[in-house]
Amino acid sequence: RQSTIRETLIDVDEGNRLEFIGKHKIEDGVFSVVQTIRNTLNLNLTEFRNQSTYKDSFRYLRQKAELARIFVLLKGNLGSYHSNIALTIFRGFAISDDIAPFIVINDLDNSSAWSFTLIHEMTHLVLGQTGISGANAEKQEEKFCNEVASEILLPKDEFKKFQISNINFEYLKTEVSNYAITNKISSSHIAYRLFKRGDINRNLWERLSE
Repeated sequence: RQSTIRETLIDVDEGNRLEFIGKHKIEDGVFSVVQTIRNTLNLNLTEFRNQSTYKDSFRYLRQKAELARIFVLLKGNLGSYHSNIALTIFRGFAISDDIAPFIVINDLDNSSAWSFTLIHEMTHLVLGQTGISGANAEKQEEKFCNEVASEILLPKDEFKKFQISNINFEYLKTEVSNYAITNKISSSHIAYRLFKRGDINRNLWERLSE
């Protein structure tokens, strides 16, 4: 699909090269990449969060990406449910191309994670990287892309204002879920951010993630 679209764009003289593809290196830092992605998408975080559902928020983000000429697919199998591809194999992948960049997101994942994956994969495009995400979360590139996606969808300065009031599991589960829904980001991501900040221990983080 990617090669077909690329050839078509060139044939109809719409194959101008996209400047944001491969614009940065990891050494440029998270905030340089964040600024490039925000500018490229013209993302309004309030509009993103004001959508009714996670899928609606993803649809808003996907439209922004496609206006920037990034082709976004939701696909988690090879044609039927018999060939479903597990999340342990991939959550998303990017084809870095300065004429027809592609992002594919595994739709077997929870819809609350799709927007984060889209931004994660767009970070790979900005770094000029083609590859699969999901199986090597500890790699430097994957951590960097996660940091960028986190900062775009839930900036650190904003997250500082979220303070948990109780570590009782059931109470905390509700509090985290409500905050996640409001910000249109997954509950498991909020739980991870709380763990990294030192608000909860590993056991509580893992229980919340489950």
